[in-house]
Amino acid sequence: MLDALFRHHRWANLTLIDFCMSLTPEQLEASLPGQYGSTWDTWMHLQGGEEGYLFIIATGDEPDWGPPPVRPSLPEIRERLVRSGTKLLELATSLEDGRGLRGTFAGEGRELPAYAPLIQAIQHGAEHRTNITSTLAAIGVQPPEIDAWGFVTAGEAG
Repeated sequence: MLDALFRHHRWANLTLIDFCMSLTPEQLEASLPGQYGSTWDTWMHLQGGEEGYLFIIATGDEPDWGPPPVRPSLPEIRERLVRSGTKLLELATSLEDGRGLRGTFAGEGRELPAYAPLIQAIQHGAEHRTNITSTLAAIGVQPPEIDAWGFVTAGEAG
């Protein structure tokens, strides 16, 4: 089941970003109150989060969550989402039970289960994909179906 959950996560990210690559710059800059930011900025944040969770699992330490030095293009973000989504899938299906992480979080030494960043990746991705689809719907753009039903209908459920 973890395999299907993380395959859906990766598929939903890639399906939605592929759709967003057809939007105009004005549509990509749209944002709604209470959302993360513009669609473009939300993609940067979502993708940066995935790399951050992988960093936590690899090192035990909290990454530098600062913004990237330059704004990557959506195709560049997509390439990084392919890599991070594949790595998250590999980790979700291979981490040994009971593995813990020891490192520095918010400036303090902490321990946490290795599965915590994986759960956060799923929750974070779903939250920000919803920000994007809500913003698109508000400006009159119908986003693709990226829920579990869309995953199954697309033949991705395996």
